[in-house]
Amino acid sequence: MSKIAIATGINSFDEELQKKIANSDIIYYREFLLKEQYDTVILSEQLTGAVRLEELAFKLRENGTRLIFLIPDVEDNPSLVKYLLLLGVYDIITGNVACDDVITVLNNPKTFKDISKLLLMVSGAEDIKPVISDRQHKEEQTKEQKQEEKQEGQQPEQNSDQQAQTSEVTEKVVEIPVEKVVEKVVEKEKIVQIEKPVIVQSQSIGIWSVNSGYPTAEIAIEVARSLKQYSKTPNVALLDFEEITPRICDILKVRQTQVEYLTRLINLGELTRKKLDELLSDIDGIKVFGGITIRNSLKVTDRHLITVTNMLKESMQFVVIHGGSGVTTTGAAVALSKSDKLLVIVKPSKSDVIRTLELINFAASAWGVDKSKVYVYLIEDGWTTELDAATVRELCELNGVNFAGAGGKKYMKTINKLINELVIKGCGA
Repeated sequence: MSKIAIATGINSFDEELQKKIANSDIIYYREFLLKEQYDTVILSEQLTGAVRLEELAFKLRENGTRLIFLIPDVEDNPSLVKYLLLLGVYDIITGNVACDDVITVLNNPKTFKDISKLLLMVSGAEDIKPVISDRQHKEEQTKEQKQEEKQEGQQPEQNSDQQAQTSEVTEKVVEIPVEKVVEKVVEKEKIVQIEKPVIVQSQSIGIWSVNSGYPTAEIAIEVARSLKQYSKTPNVALLDFEEITPRICDILKVRQTQVEYLTRLINLGELTRKKLDELLSDIDGIKVFGGITIRNSLKVTDRHLITVTNMLKESMQFVVIHGGSGVTTTGAAVALSKSDKLLVIVKPSKSDVIRTLELINFAASAWGVDKSKVYVYLIEDGWTTELDAATVRELCELNGVNFAGAGGKKYMKTINKLINELVIKGCGA
């Protein structure tokens, strides 16, 4: 008997459907469908999860799973329907779907004839060209070409002799300029060739979490201190891009940066590295930026923060960027998109982990963030927590991001070892 997964994300509907389908399981999140093998999956967009629906459908079809997809209104997401049809999913049920509709399709799979109108709707009728007229056009072109060849064959031999002479003359005329042009190009290439210096770029490490209240600021400080121990030079910068309530300067008890003056210098094109050093605080050989408060946050744009980051990366070996939380602030967006490696802090809560992975997938699709540079670090995990490290690791792997490890309750003591594995061994510092 085939094994069936009911995964519409609508609990009452799923429960009613399960009563009518033997050997069926109700699934509550998308990732589980990639862990357990099912012969048929009844799916809809309402099912929650961090993995994108298109990726889920592709992997299920790749494994030979039959999909029955419920979508109330095709016009809401025609690209998804088109993609499903491309995957060979014909069992698409639209409109106000009842349990009996699903049972009917389950027992009687749809054919291409059943979904042909749906294909025309999402593809556009103009995409289907009339084949007959195209064939007639090609046949007419072939006939004309044959007539022209026949006429050319009947021309006097004298014309062919003249053409041969003309071609010879043409070859002689063109021959000399071609040689001259080649010589000039070679000489030009010799002049242009220069030896470029090798520039060794520094590494930027972003620290970020999905929710506020996480100890990301404290972890960013510890990361900067750990990097200073390994750095070949004392050049380490710590940038607090958390907005409204920046914490790092208060924790370190150093003065905040004059953010408004800094943005004015950038706007005028007058910011130099010397002026930037004067504006930054210095503690234990670490340059510190911070102070994007509610008074000046509206004046700070991504251009300002990227300018500061790039200027420091020209001479600093390590730049630590504290992005705070969420994706609605400029600082968080810059930390996510411009860090060479991104350390994402999560707690062992199912909702937090799934929401974290959802936002990472969003950043990857909207901002082009490379998920291979993302490292999820689990803190405060233990025997009594909702998720364990093995489950979080599996969820990360299913979403194409790295799992950096678990720090437990004493996670601050493991930061030095984490940075040694994550950053130092990779750059040979």
